[in-house]
Amino acid sequence: MTRDSYFDILRGIAILLVIAIHTYPGGDFETAEGFVNICLRECCNVAVPLFLAISGYFIGKKDLSTRGKYISFLKKQIPRVYFPCILWSIPILVYGIYAGRSIISAAAILFSCSAFAPYYFIALIIQLYILTVFFKFLIISGLRLWGGGSVLFMNTIAVIFLNYFIIGKFEMPFVFLVGPFFYWMSFYYLGLYISQNQDVIICRKMILWAIMVLFTFQLLECYHIGVGIKVTSWAWAFLIIVVLFSNKLREWFKNHENKFTPFAFLGKYSFGIYLSHVYVLIVLNKLPIETYWFVDWLFVTIATFLLVWLMGRILPKQYIKLFGIN
Repeated sequence: MTRDSYFDILRGIAILLVIAIHTYPGGDFETAEGFVNICLRECCNVAVPLFLAISGYFIGKKDLSTRGKYISFLKKQIPRVYFPCILWSIPILVYGIYAGRSIISAAAILFSCSAFAPYYFIALIIQLYILTVFFKFLIISGLRLWGGGSVLFMNTIAVIFLNYFIIGKFEMPFVFLVGPFFYWMSFYYLGLYISQNQDVIICRKMILWAIMVLFTFQLLECYHIGVGIKVTSWAWAFLIIVVLFSNKLREWFKNHENKFTPFAFLGKYSFGIYLSHVYVLIVLNKLPIETYWFVDWLFVTIATFLLVWLMGRILPKQYIKLFGIN
């Protein structure tokens, strides 16, 4: 399947938002700077949902109509994301063993995608790969509206439960806290659905009004429970993705493709950047200076991209994919 430059642009934007989340310095509702930080951070909540929707969109185009094709898909797709995660996890775990961590503990962290908090995404996407045939069955059968509604409802209940009954109440590894599929499945399902229904018609004015209203409610909910996963954030991200996947916006981007070349270039390296930027964050946190959010974000973005780009140029071709570098 040839690459679609529009989705590379979206991947590029999404990975920039991921880095912004991980360099977020904090915010408050008492000062102008703190409030602006919170507003910008809440805008970043679309990052992971967008990656999930893009994954669902392209996987929705795969033929998984037989058991053999489904098994073949899993054998190919899971190692493609899991093995790079393992490789990038090894250095920090070797250091942990040297510092006194037991080998059994390190192995458990390694194989559960827990070496770094952001690696929960690998465990999450593997769960969604496994569930793909179930979601596709709902979409191609006469149950797509009922199935979509059920997925949205269960996702909403799960996020409410997470926010008000789990976060802050129980201590657990991050991958088990936010990695379960039921917190995120509506975005993957949305991508699958649009891949099978290209002519999704949206009322742009109504959606744009809803996006603005939801962002206001997102800030209100943020005031009570903080940034990150929230029902309002997920509803807002869902509508943003609907707009981004609309045919008219895709056509507009393709007509102005040259203006977004840097984002498309970043998008091609987004998986490698995602896996490796955690090491650049370690370096950033060791520096004896404090800077602005934008400076930290720019440093991590440039340093990580150069790292991944150089690895892509230096490593033999057979090893590039092992590190998640295309």
